[in-house]
Amino acid sequence: MKWSNIVKWGMLLGICVTTTAQVDYTLDELLDRMKVNHMGSVMDVYTVEELQFIRNQAALNSETPVTESLLRRRLGATQAVTPVSVVSIDPEDLALPENFGPSSLTEFEGAGIVRGTPPNSAVIIDNLNQVYIRGVENNNYTLQGSVSNLPPNEIITGIELLGAPNGQLYAISTNGVDSSHLLELNTTTWEAQMIGGNNGLIVPVALGSDGVNTLITIDIDDDIVYGIDVATGITSAIGPIGYDANFGQGLTFDYATDQLLNTAYNGALGDSELRVINTNTGLSTSLGIIRPGTTTQYGWAGSYDKDILGIANATEQRLQFYPNPVKDRLLFVNEVPIEFMEVITQAGQSILRIEPGTLNGEIDTSGWSTGLYFINSHVDGTVFHDKIIKE
Repeated sequence: MKWSNIVKWGMLLGICVTTTAQVDYTLDELLDRMKVNHMGSVMDVYTVEELQFIRNQAALNSETPVTESLLRRRLGATQAVTPVSVVSIDPEDLALPENFGPSSLTEFEGAGIVRGTPPNSAVIIDNLNQVYIRGVENNNYTLQGSVSNLPPNEIITGIELLGAPNGQLYAISTNGVDSSHLLELNTTTWEAQMIGGNNGLIVPVALGSDGVNTLITIDIDDDIVYGIDVATGITSAIGPIGYDANFGQGLTFDYATDQLLNTAYNGALGDSELRVINTNTGLSTSLGIIRPGTTTQYGWAGSYDKDILGIANATEQRLQFYPNPVKDRLLFVNEVPIEFMEVITQAGQSILRIEPGTLNGEIDTSGWSTGLYFINSHVDGTVFHDKIIKE
């Protein structure tokens, strides 16, 4: 088991770590620093030059293949290596995340999610437990306040919605040594309510889910994936994650692909990968290095559909669908009558057609299988293509 410690905790424990540039270091000397758990930014421990050295040495020894392909989805995130920036990651093209400009925050952004139907904002909590709301694809931050009623000396390292995208918000907090708790967050007052007692984890650095009702976290002290009972806060080991996990990480469940994605800082590579975690075994599979050739880190990630984000803008399209994801009833609203509407499965099968002339309506989705559906609509001479997720 790794020796536990915490970097960048001056506000809580009075500890300060200073990194100085070196020109005579070896790879082993640099990797020795990872024997201590670091839940914050990789920049707290290494200089840019040292990170480049680690990444270059790792590249000589291994090459991480892209082993799977996802649908056209995006991951909202903050890239934490200087210069810190607001980004969107394409799981199908990890080479160059879209950059929306610098982050205005000075503290490490260690927890975040994308929320809304359609996705309309990101909720971010930094290492001072301050809450910010940010646009999904812009760098406009608005301070909401600070999380109150936290366990003593703990910071929030991950948040997740159950019943996404507008469900209950949960958080994981830790002091990085001997105390960690599951929390329920009030999104109006930002007050935390503890669920159960100390869960026994050392350094849980992210929070995700299995897409149903179990929360999932990674403890970088033992590199084990844990499930967390949402009612009691009790943890249970799922299994080893399969790589050298360190520093702040991101977890997000993609409801369109039924996959738990991990923006993983892999100590053995000295770089960040996108990984898929098997929620039954804990073992993860690499989809590739994010932005190869440049050392990066992503302390949180939130999945969303860029097409839905753009299409759902009522100023661009008068036809709107909600809720999305949907369970039993899908509503659609339009300003002018629909000329044609058809629902198609991923296999290309047409399962529903809407009568011409319909203005507003309701679609019974209770009999649909879970997964992704496409809706093609003709409205006022324009063709629209929407994606609907059935939970």
